[in-house]
Amino acid sequence: MPRSDVLGLDVSGPPFDRFKGLSRLSAERTAGRVPARGRHQLYVARDTRTRTSVLIKVTSKPGLVYEQNLANETATLETVNRELPESAYFPYVVEHGRLPDSRLFLVTSFFDELPLATTIGDDPAPARLVTHVRIALEVASALAELHTLEIAHVDLNPMNILY
Repeated sequence: MPRSDVLGLDVSGPPFDRFKGLSRLSAERTAGRVPARGRHQLYVARDTRTRTSVLIKVTSKPGLVYEQNLANETATLETVNRELPESAYFPYVVEHGRLPDSRLFLVTSFFDELPLATTIGDDPAPARLVTHVRIALEVASALAELHTLEIAHVDLNPMNILY
């Protein structure tokens, strides 16, 4: 079976031909074989031009809402990249557009971290209080940067914060 059939992407031509080791990203943020689900598919790869890791999002369901969500994410990240070029808190946009099959795609730098929810746990941990306060301060710093651009994150939760 050709690799493009396994991934659901044509990796032999633009825009994906410049990426090496392209594979699906699992919920645990590791590369591997992951079933198709959700509003978009997530992939990881290495950019052969810059040798950096990238995250690739491709809409998987047709529909205006899914496209608007990805277009909004792209526009927000491009604003952040333009206005806060030195920020270490946000990924940068490598490329975005529409595939020949009409799905939208977004390629950003890849933060090789886990969602905060996987590290903080559900139970109180008095021994980790200082760590948790430091995490909260970093999250507040990232939000302060966004707020200087008049961008409000409306889905802020431990699954949307990479640690």
